[in-house]
Amino acid sequence: MAGSEENNPGVIGPGNIHGGLRGGVGKFPAASGTNRRALSNINRNIIRGPPYPCAVNKRGLSEKFAAQLANKLEQQPKPGEIKKPVRSVPIFSESEDCKIIDVEDYKTSNDFSAPMFVQHTEAMLEEIDRMDEVEMEDVEEEPIMDIDSCDKKNPLAVAEYIDDLYNFYKKAERSGCVPQSYMAQQFDINEKMRGILIDWLIEVHYKFELMEETLYLTVNLIDRFLAVHPVVRKKLQLVGVTALLLACKYEEVSVPIVEDLILISDKAYSRKEVLDMEKNMVNTLQFNLSVPTPYVFMRRFLKASQCDKKIELLAFFIIELCLVEYGMLKFPPSLLAAAAIYTAQCTLSGTRQWSKTNEWYTSYSEEQLMECSKLMVNFHRNAGTGKLTGVHRNKEEMMEEKEKKFLTVAPFQCAWRQDLKFREAGRGCVAFDAFAHNDVTVVFRENVGSQHYHYKRDNSPHYTVILGSHRNRRLKIEVDGKTVVDEEGVALCCSSTFQSYWISIYDGLISVGEGRYPFQNLVFRWLDSNPNCSVRYVGLSSWDKHVGYRNVNVLPLPKNHMLLWKQVGSGGYEVKDDGEEELEGEQMSYEKWGLENFLESWELSDVLFVVGKEEILVPAHKVILQASGNFPLSLSNEDIIQLQDVTYPILHALLRYIYTGQTQISESQLGPLWALSLQFEVLSLVKQCEETVERFKLNKKLFDSGKNVELSHPSSQLHSCVGFPSQLPINVQKLKQLQLTADYSDINIYIEGHGLVAQPHKVILSLWSVPFSKMFTNGMSESSSSEIFLSDVSPIAFKVMLEFMYSGKLSLEDSMEFGTLLLLVLLLADQFGVTLLYQECCKTLLECLSEDSVCPILQAVSSIPSCELIEETCERKFAMHFDYCTTASLDFVLLDKTNFSNIIQHQDLTVTSEERVLNAIFMWFMRAKELCGWEVVAELLALSTPDLLFKDRLQSLNDLLPFVRFPLMPYDLLKKLGESNLGRCIPIFYDLVREGIHYVEFGSLRPGNDQNPRFQHRRSSYKELQYICDGDSNGVLYFAGTSYGKHQWINPVLTKRITITASSPPSRYTDPRTLVSRTYQGTCFAGPRMEDGHIRAWWMVDIGEDHQLMCNYYTLRQDGSRAFMRFWILQGSLDGRTWTNLRVHENDQTICKAGQFASWPVTGPHALLPFRFFRVVLTGPTTDASNPHDLFRTEVNMAMHENGDWRYLVSLSSCCMYKNPARFHRGEIRALVSASNA
Repeated sequence: MAGSEENNPGVIGPGNIHGGLRGGVGKFPAASGTNRRALSNINRNIIRGPPYPCAVNKRGLSEKFAAQLANKLEQQPKPGEIKKPVRSVPIFSESEDCKIIDVEDYKTSNDFSAPMFVQHTEAMLEEIDRMDEVEMEDVEEEPIMDIDSCDKKNPLAVAEYIDDLYNFYKKAERSGCVPQSYMAQQFDINEKMRGILIDWLIEVHYKFELMEETLYLTVNLIDRFLAVHPVVRKKLQLVGVTALLLACKYEEVSVPIVEDLILISDKAYSRKEVLDMEKNMVNTLQFNLSVPTPYVFMRRFLKASQCDKKIELLAFFIIELCLVEYGMLKFPPSLLAAAAIYTAQCTLSGTRQWSKTNEWYTSYSEEQLMECSKLMVNFHRNAGTGKLTGVHRNKEEMMEEKEKKFLTVAPFQCAWRQDLKFREAGRGCVAFDAFAHNDVTVVFRENVGSQHYHYKRDNSPHYTVILGSHRNRRLKIEVDGKTVVDEEGVALCCSSTFQSYWISIYDGLISVGEGRYPFQNLVFRWLDSNPNCSVRYVGLSSWDKHVGYRNVNVLPLPKNHMLLWKQVGSGGYEVKDDGEEELEGEQMSYEKWGLENFLESWELSDVLFVVGKEEILVPAHKVILQASGNFPLSLSNEDIIQLQDVTYPILHALLRYIYTGQTQISESQLGPLWALSLQFEVLSLVKQCEETVERFKLNKKLFDSGKNVELSHPSSQLHSCVGFPSQLPINVQKLKQLQLTADYSDINIYIEGHGLVAQPHKVILSLWSVPFSKMFTNGMSESSSSEIFLSDVSPIAFKVMLEFMYSGKLSLEDSMEFGTLLLLVLLLADQFGVTLLYQECCKTLLECLSEDSVCPILQAVSSIPSCELIEETCERKFAMHFDYCTTASLDFVLLDKTNFSNIIQHQDLTVTSEERVLNAIFMWFMRAKELCGWEVVAELLALSTPDLLFKDRLQSLNDLLPFVRFPLMPYDLLKKLGESNLGRCIPIFYDLVREGIHYVEFGSLRPGNDQNPRFQHRRSSYKELQYICDGDSNGVLYFAGTSYGKHQWINPVLTKRITITASSPPSRYTDPRTLVSRTYQGTCFAGPRMEDGHIRAWWMVDIGEDHQLMCNYYTLRQDGSRAFMRFWILQGSLDGRTWTNLRVHENDQTICKAGQFASWPVTGPHALLPFRFFRVVLTGPTTDASNPHDLFRTEVNMAMHENGDWRYLVSLSSCCMYKNPARFHRGEIRALVSASNA
């Protein structure tokens, strides 16, 4: 049976190569398995076949469109000079994938020879015979894959016609193109209005969940119509809506009705206007809707590129950005599709990637794509920053949906995916988020394992990294099943909430860290003495409990860890090609900016070597020479060192070693280099020369006299992210001493108001900072001056920056001003372009980020474009601790609108109640000087007006107030809000409150409300106290007895942290101290009470005025009797008087055995409402006729708030037991829920 891909009616399979096999792009392997010799005139023919599974198109051609294209092909005159030969049929088993075919494997018809054989003329044969016999080398040329061979047996893929179809597309695409200058003919609209229209249509397309083809056809119809028909400004949106309607009718199965399109247009047009425009448009376009769009080519080209899902998503994102840009109309659709794929491959792979297969199927070379690709890179960089952000927002929403999904691995299983694979065997990094109640296990193998794979039963070589749970807090590393690392107390363990980790492997060096930024926050590192360099695939495994994984990415190991800060982002892992200056812009990247740029450079040089008899002048820099050795230098401005007995290659090798850390020299020159390094005391090079000479003496075969000897300085810091000075033969202590003494200094730096603050060296400043280098070398006044005057610069921060430049380390004193100084250094590093210092500041800032510092940091970095990562992290930190950040201080009222808006609509916003959000918004509006609530604002509005109270922030009312989820507020609070001055003075506030009241009264019953974010409760944070067994120490009563974890247990009733009452009057049988004691007593009971005309008995628990709990699951346990409950209610209350039914049980027959546990969820809006009082009420008789009202042991699952902040997920224990009618037996109310329930 064919695979699922073959049976998919959406697959468009490519067919035979049109016109036979093309030349000039590959060759056949010989029958023996080796390549033929490379003759210049017979190395042209190839057969193609992909080594990877073919990409599957989302949707194929419609039958109508395919038939139309076929008819057009039949009507076209066939060229007489080219006759398509019968396609040869390769011989291979059905189980094999597409592969490269040899000539010997071909069956051919009688009238068609094998493709390798070419009809040569006699002259050509004579020329070949006259060729001298020369030694030929095997040449490995990149083969072109046959992406269609997998679809030959799939009739839906129309593989035999696919080449003709796409050849027709290439010819027909120009008929669908419009001139780029067509907008000049429009008198009332311009290209900016076109961009706004398409940006809006992209959002409409996303909301309507239409197919991708529809969007591309819609844009094409708009451009073709506007190119020939003038349109006034007020009708432009009508053109867009009508084009969308036509595209839906052509592409979609279910077409939106006209009324829907009118509604999204804010009823700006009538039904008649839409239909009239539809007639006008189809007549103008002459009913020609069958035009190839970029989407048609994207599916084919993506299949040819053999790319993964990430590249596909990025390519579609890029090409959607191009739809908005008017300037991209100059490129044909096929070139846009090819350039988008090329740009995505370069971005995600880190190198230029445009294979022969890509070039063959797209008909575009890399050079032809470069102009379009540059524009796409610019669009991608600016996505989300301009006014037209529809594509960017849609991508963010898709990523948010992706975030909500995660992979769950069942116990004793392992998940393997083809994309979880290192690019280079033995070297790679995997980053992921995980949650588990037990260990998280990651396996690294050479090959993919099975679903039921377990590392304990694996006999093949592999690595296993186990992140222990909070209970054992261990980190284990196993090699081939044997434990080699078992560390206890490591600050790296899995949790029941998602946490981020990364694991890297580099030739046996296993590094484990935490956080979402790989290679930051390293926790543990271990080096395998016998490394397994073949591991490549990553398996996500579990132990005896389910483990959840999400955001799993396999990353390459960059040469410089600083690159990772560029590569990690909201949505994904992006790698840019360091060597691609065209895509990166004109500015030189820091990775290329190092001390080697000053090797033998006259720029900033202050010493000259005069070498040999030729007296060759070689410039150098005193501070670099003196820090690496002992050179005869003076403190004057000019120095000349005569080396008449030294040749230039020897000195060049020495300077190259000093400036770059490595050098090459011939074997015969090794001795003179050794002598020169001894003369100038470059000890590191001396040692390298000694070791090389000793090895040469022991084994002379190690060296070939025809090759150079390589000498490299051993880096003192493995995988260090700083190249200078740690990876160079420079003595850091000597360098810092030169800074302190100002020896060989050539610049004085003055700061306004502080005078002379430093006397550094120009070459050191230029080494770290491109702006400083341009200042000293580009003919500016500082080039010839020895003084620099700076203003608005902190002298302390500047000295910290200088110390980093000379040592490569960030050194800050741990003081009260630590945070302020760190921010100043960050801003200074950004100002002068000291990239590595900026990265170190970012890392330190994120590590030290707290709830108290988040607001000042946000204010400082919000204006710096390069600090988006810190800004995003601060906003998330604020959102997750919203209650604290808006009550501990009023710093948040100084935030700008963008930051504050991002916080209150953040998906991780954690807050006790929506009233807190409302209070914070009003305080921000007023720039409040002290804490206040909405009641104070209402009182002030009785004496003032909104414009006087809110001033310049009045305009933000309509933007921020809708983020408050009024429908989730209590009904009584909504009534108060509606009757206050806020509703009378602020119209939008009144409308939102009415919406909330309407939802509470009627809206919660309407279908679809659960999907609206305005009717969904926000997230809550908690600490899990998991129930293990009866009588354990995990209940909330025990937790309250320890003063919430501060000391040993004391009866919480005695400390007045918990109050317990019964339905009957106090007696020795209702003693609350006995009920919560650690020893079980069965003589406590509560008598009945008449309530609302019913006999009821209950136990009630008051957890205190400083605490609230949220119940979403509870458990009951039957004792040893057979008096089973059938009618009861679990209730909650804020005041102990008004009770809310959390769950009502009517004739519930779940409990039917003695000692049985039974659990029920608490669902609906009440599941997330906090309460202070809880009680279990028996409302009907039990099954025991003699004791019809017996209630037995009870366990209730709840989440707890402390001081208004949801802190704990706890077990609530109380004693509730009776034996006689309407008397409760002593039992327990206990909370036990999972993270997903919370």
